[in-house]
Amino acid sequence: MKQLYQNDPRWKDQKIGLQNSLTIGQVGCMLTCLAMTVNQFGGHETPASLNERMKAANGFNGAWIKSAQVPGQFSQLGFKRQKYADGKKAPIRLADIDAALTAGSLVMVRVDWTPDANIDSHWVILHKKKGSDYLMWDPWQKDGAPDTLLGRYSFDGKKAEDVILEAIWHGKGDLTPAVSGKGKEKEKEKGKGKGKRKRPAKSDTAVKIKTDTDNLALRSAPRVAADTLITYLPQGTNLTLRNPADAAKIGQQDQWLPVKTKNGTTGYVAAWYVKET
Repeated sequence: MKQLYQNDPRWKDQKIGLQNSLTIGQVGCMLTCLAMTVNQFGGHETPASLNERMKAANGFNGAWIKSAQVPGQFSQLGFKRQKYADGKKAPIRLADIDAALTAGSLVMVRVDWTPDANIDSHWVILHKKKGSDYLMWDPWQKDGAPDTLLGRYSFDGKKAEDVILEAIWHGKGDLTPAVSGKGKEKEKEKGKGKGKRKRPAKSDTAVKIKTDTDNLALRSAPRVAADTLITYLPQGTNLTLRNPADAAKIGQQDQWLPVKTKNGTTGYVAAWYVKET
C-alpha cells in the first residue's frame, strides 16, 4: 500500500467536504487515513478522489467526513468498520488492537499531536505491532519523523493506552475477541453448578487482586486523562479493593475499581486488567 499524505501538493489546497474554507492539508488527516484503508483492501483512492466521492454521497458534516459511511461506498472490496472505541469512556484495550492487527485488520487511532496542554487531534493508522510500540502510516509528511506511534506521539513518556484517544477498526469479517486472560473468572461464574464461585458476603472482608497486564495505569479518578495518571503498575502488582462490594466488577469491560497499593497509595484501575488472587 502506497503511503498517502494530506499535505501532498497535489491536493493539500483543495477544499474538503461540504464547506468552502478548510482544506485537505489543514484538516484532512481522517480523510487521508480512510483513503489508505480503502487502498489496503484493494481500492485505488487518493484523498482528493475520496473527498469528491464522499461529497457526492453527502458523506460530510461540513469539513468532517462521516467515517462510518466510507466502507459502504466500497462494498465490492469486502471490508467493513469492525469496531469503535472511545478512550474517554475507558482505556483502549491494546490486546484488541494487537489481535486485530495479527488478523490483518487496520486500526485508525486519534492522537494528540502536540505536547501542550490542549488536545490537537490527529488521526493515524496502526498496521503492525513492533515490540511495545506500533508501526503507523501517518498522513502528515514530515522528513525524519519516526514511523512508530510512541516514537512520534509519546510526549513525556506516555504509554500507548494514554496516547490513543479513540480507535476505529477496519477489516474483513468479524473481529475475534482477544484472549488475554482478563475476565475469564467472570465467564466461569456465569455457569451453573459446583464451579460457581462466591464473592465475600461481608462488606469488611478485604478483597485482594493483582494486575494482569504490564504498565497498568493507576489513576486519581475513574477516567482516562493526563491529569489523572498517578503511576504505571507492573504486571503482578498486588492491590486491595477499597470497597469489597466492587469485587463483582473484576474482569468487566468499562468498569473501574477503587484500589490501594501495598505502600498505601489509593487510586483507580481498569477492572478488566486485573484478577482476583
